[in-house]
Amino acid sequence: MEVEKTKVDGHLEYLTVGEFAQRVRRTAKTAYNWINKGLIGAEDGVVTIQGRIFIHWPTYSARQIRPYHRIEDSLRSPGG
Repeated sequence: MEVEKTKVDGHLEYLTVGEFAQRVRRTAKTAYNWINKGLIGAEDGVVTIQGRIFIHWPTYSARQIRPYHRIEDSLRSPGG
């Protein structure tokens, strides 16, 4: 079985660990460590197909990437 290289918004939907590492600006070794230590897992889009690990980017990004908040918003005092 081969993972289909489908694209979402011009980006691959399922990434190899190397492709994932490039996208999050880390090394592949770091990405494998995250997976092995359980810091990211199936709930974050990590799947194993015939012994190869892939990361479903839309699932990972929805769960792990925090939305950008303007600095001014976080510095405002409550009610002020």
